[in-house]
Amino acid sequence: MSEGAKNTKINVLIFDRPYPPEKTAMMRAVNWAILTGACNKCRHRRKCSISDKLKFPKRAPCMKKKAEYLEAKK
Repeated sequence: MSEGAKNTKINVLIFDRPYPPEKTAMMRAVNWAILTGACNKCRHRRKCSISDKLKFPKRAPCMKKKAEYLEAKK
């Protein structure tokens, strides 16, 4: 790292193909929640799991962010 360079974290979310707006918003929201630490603070965290039947509680921070993304898309 050069002198004076800041230690900056860069996050890149790559979509390998076009996804429906609902799925795109969900991926962005989960990514946001993980990066900001919202997942670690979330009281619903134990209900989340990595599976094909993943269901996030509606009041979880990621779901609220997803709703914001979808609303902004309108």
